[in-house]
Amino acid sequence: SLNSTIWPGTKIFGPALAGYVMAVLGEATHSPLLGAAAVYYLASLGFALFSLILFVFKVPAFERSAGRNILLAIGDGLKFVWSHSPFSFLTAMNFLGIFLVSTHSTLLPVFASDILKGDASTLGTLHAAGGIGSLVGALVAANLGSFQGRGWLIVGGLATQSLFVMLFGFSRIFTLSLLFQLLAGFSHALFMVSAQSTVQSQVPDHLRGRMMAIWGMNYGVVFPLGQIQMGAMASFSRRYLSSSLGRFAGAPFTVILGGMIMLVVSLLGIGRIRELAPPGLGPSSEADRR
Repeated sequence: SLNSTIWPGTKIFGPALAGYVMAVLGEATHSPLLGAAAVYYLASLGFALFSLILFVFKVPAFERSAGRNILLAIGDGLKFVWSHSPFSFLTAMNFLGIFLVSTHSTLLPVFASDILKGDASTLGTLHAAGGIGSLVGALVAANLGSFQGRGWLIVGGLATQSLFVMLFGFSRIFTLSLLFQLLAGFSHALFMVSAQSTVQSQVPDHLRGRMMAIWGMNYGVVFPLGQIQMGAMASFSRRYLSSSLGRFAGAPFTVILGGMIMLVVSLLGIGRIRELAPPGLGPSSEADRR
C-alpha cells in the first residue's frame, strides 16, 4: 500500500514542474520545443541520480530457488493465475482498466490544447490533479487493508474511475476537468492498492514473485498497447466520424468510449466481490460460517 503511493506522488510534482518549465522557457525563447527538450534533460538527470543511489545501495543476500527450468516456473505461475478465480479476475480487470481507461493520459495534451484551449502549464496541472487524487486514494486504501468490503473498493474503484474518465471526456470547462481528473485518480488508487493488497496477501509465498511479474506486465506491455489503441481510435474517429460526432470526434470520443466499456465490464464484477475479501474475513471464514 505504501509502495503504491510513490507513483501518484511523483505524478503531482513531476508534470507540474515540467509544465512550468515548458511554459516559461518556451515563452522566453519563443521555442516550445526547447522547453520540452529541457524537461527531457531534467528527467535524464533524475534517472542518473537514481542510478547512483542504486549503485551504492547494498541489498542483503537472500536465498534463491535453483535448479528449476525457468519456462516451467513461468508456466506454474500462469497456471496458478488461470486456475484461481480471484487472481484471474483481478489480472483481467487490471489489464482492461489500463488498456481502456488509464491510458487516457496519452490524450491529455490534446485536451489541454484543443479542448481546454490551454498551454503546457494546463497539461501539467491536469496530470498533477490526477496525481493528487491518486495519492489521497492510495493513503485511504492503505488504511483499509483489513476492510471486509475490500471487494467493493476494487470493483467500485474501477467503476467510478471509468465514470469520471467518461465525464472528463465530455467536459469543456477547465475546473470541471481538473475535478474529474482528481476523482478518477482517487478511484484508480482505490482499485490498484486494494487489488495489489489482495494479490500480495493471498498468493502463496513461492508463487508471489511470479504473480507480481505477471501483474507488472500490465504496465510494461499493456500500457504501451493501450496508448497505441488510444491514438489510433482518436485518429480514426476524427477522420471518419467527425460528421456524426461533431466536437466529440477524436480524443473525447475515444476517452468516453473506453470509459463506457470499462464501466459496464466492471459492474459485471459485482458478483465476484465476496471472493475478494481479505483472508479470514471472506465467505469461508469461521465467523461467517457461524
